[in-house]
Amino acid sequence: MSTVTRRARGKPGQEVPVRHMRFDFDTARMAKYCWEDDAFSSAFILTFSALIPHGERLVIDAVRARRDEVTDPELKARVTGLIGQEAMHSQVHEAFNAAYQAMGLPIDRVDRAGHWFFRKLLPAVLGKDMQLSVTCAIEHVTALMAERSFAEPELQQKLDGPARDFLLWHLLEECEHKSVAFDLYQSVCGNEFKRKAGMVLILSSSSLVFAYALALLLATPGYGQGPRKTREGIDWWFGRRGYFARMQRGLNRYYRRDFHPDQTDADAALREWRDKLFGEHGELAAHLLRTVVPRRASGA
Repeated sequence: MSTVTRRARGKPGQEVPVRHMRFDFDTARMAKYCWEDDAFSSAFILTFSALIPHGERLVIDAVRARRDEVTDPELKARVTGLIGQEAMHSQVHEAFNAAYQAMGLPIDRVDRAGHWFFRKLLPAVLGKDMQLSVTCAIEHVTALMAERSFAEPELQQKLDGPARDFLLWHLLEECEHKSVAFDLYQSVCGNEFKRKAGMVLILSSSSLVFAYALALLLATPGYGQGPRKTREGIDWWFGRRGYFARMQRGLNRYYRRDFHPDQTDADAALREWRDKLFGEHGELAAHLLRTVVPRRASGA
């Protein structure tokens, strides 16, 4: 299929800054459960965190493999920014994961599952177009999670302090680069069937890996809180009125023929949260070491 006309595209002048961050994950100050006093939700967050470095590697490899096919210097700079942001996310998640490994959770076993799925299986069975398609799908899901987190601050309040701080930074940057992989895909491929198939593929296959990893953590002696709390956790995240059910409309948008990530205008919220986190008195300003903004090549 050919590329279709979009109602929105990556905004001109849109930059993707790479923030180099430092967080202190001191196990003496970290809660046993990083999401309230809730083993299931905490294990959900930790599973997500343990799999992220491997998903980020898939994203980085997929966009880096196609970057040189881009003729638009502005898009190429945005792709470079996406790679830098995802690389920093991986580093910080690995440090966070290591802290919970030190606290007795088998994060290493989840890590091995993520490595096999994202870095061995998917690259072996998917071609370059489908790897980039899956990347677009991942970026859409994480952007939806980010936009909801900023729209509903009560979700943030459920997180333990160290987890909240670094996840807010991560989610902010998911909003900043939400259209980069999509614009790259449209530039180098644009096949609509493959784009939509990538979402179906990653949601269906990753859910099995996620369920396995989640069960590993909940089976840790002294961590789980019993069947009733587990059922409550499953209902909160996956129930008919749960977290992901409330994202379904956003997921459904992805299958529209004229879909583009920037059709949902989150610029005002993004500016507000960027200032709240990294402004003069920003909540995360003390964690920021430096910021690098990839620029389009001079004379391009």
